[in-house]
Amino acid sequence: MFGIVNLGLVLLSLKKNKKAGKFLPSFNNVLEVKHHIKGRLRLKVHTLYYNDEAISHLDRNLKKLKEIKEVSLDKRSSSVIIKYNEDELDPVIIISVILKVLKLEEQIDSSTNSFLIEKLSSIKDSLNLTIHEKTNGLLNLESLLLIVFFTTGIYKLAKKPRVFPGGVTLLWWSYQIISKNRKKSKWVKEKNAL
Repeated sequence: MFGIVNLGLVLLSLKKNKKAGKFLPSFNNVLEVKHHIKGRLRLKVHTLYYNDEAISHLDRNLKKLKEIKEVSLDKRSSSVIIKYNEDELDPVIIISVILKVLKLEEQIDSSTNSFLIEKLSSIKDSLNLTIHEKTNGLLNLESLLLIVFFTTGIYKLAKKPRVFPGGVTLLWWSYQIISKNRKKSKWVKEKNAL
């Protein structure tokens, strides 16, 4: 039986295939529906690129389904062509089987970040490492932001209490950073104690 998560992922990513008049799930850079007509489905499955083990695993599992007439896999183009009995098997089921057999559910979840978010996250990680190295481990990005928010909050409360964001807001942000780190350190200590 296909998991509820797998079904949810399939339903969330429905893509209209105009030629077949069907809604088919397509996941960018994981599993993409390239073409579909009744009885024939062409997919691009990125994990199959020169991956002989995954190709043979998928081929064996797809051929177990009696409704599938023919399977053609190409490791150079990551292409999968499936000919099937359209009266007995829905193409969404084929896609679900491929997702499950190749364990692609996690890749689908992890690929939901936008390009911009991934690049900003990379910049944040680089800044964090640079600050940590330049201060010989005394500070990291989070502790530096804590100091900036805290001192700016105190200054704004003392000098300019009506400027947005207010001093109270900046103090609250610094408190949130401190409390988050305390929870993390308690969890790490408890984990290490086990």
